[in-house]
Amino acid sequence: MNASTTVVHAGKKTCHPTLVLDIPHAGRIYPVDYTYICTKVSLQRTEDRFADLLFESLLPMASASVIANFSRTYFDINRSPFIYPGPVIRTKCVDGSTIYKEEPSKEQYYQRLEDCLVPYMDSLRKSVQDVLLQHGHVIHLNLHTFCSYRIDKYSGVREKHPFQIYIGDGNGTTCSDFVTDAFICGFRDAGFSVSLNGPFPGGYIVREVGNPSKRIHSLQIEVMRDVYLKDDLHLDSKKLKTAQQKINTAVSSCLSDLSQVIS
Repeated sequence: MNASTTVVHAGKKTCHPTLVLDIPHAGRIYPVDYTYICTKVSLQRTEDRFADLLFESLLPMASASVIANFSRTYFDINRSPFIYPGPVIRTKCVDGSTIYKEEPSKEQYYQRLEDCLVPYMDSLRKSVQDVLLQHGHVIHLNLHTFCSYRIDKYSGVREKHPFQIYIGDGNGTTCSDFVTDAFICGFRDAGFSVSLNGPFPGGYIVREVGNPSKRIHSLQIEVMRDVYLKDDLHLDSKKLKTAQQKINTAVSSCLSDLSQVIS
């Protein structure tokens, strides 16, 4: 089986034609050459579990959305691919489980690069450039979720993350400040606790795509899994619906406000 990506076009009725979305870590497909030895639950806890469902209500707003089908544990397209084997090939799950008996060979690495990263980034770059040419600016949101709990590096104690939303702008390099500020305010007004950069300042994708000097504003949006899941693994329909509505409200409000100042 060939790992693939899906490009979802919102079509002519899109609410916000300058919006482009991508969801790189939601994939739940395990290609036949993925010879993992850990449990599937360990893999699932390492993925952005059901992130595609969490952000589903945003898709009709956008000119285009690019969503990965393959698991991030198979190939992590939000990490720099220029070092072999590098961070794109994970060897451990978040629970510490070993993924492989033998790590993928260099040939397998390049095949996954060709199957996963290249089509995904080609689709995303084309979507961004199409919007830029037509409208003169782009709002690109790189959408993720993160584990609800972390291990304190000093005490070793398991503790809940202090914020529900982390917004990353590459420490000011991938997005203009006024756009970043608008999204921080939008998510706070929707009822979320929000922090800028912190542990998620922005990975490979926003750093590749974002270029505020060319009016391409790229943000990494991270949502804590406790907002919509039970035990970071199972869907909670009530929490999911509430989270979707709040995220939809936040993003729609931000884009409406920004449309008054970006033209």
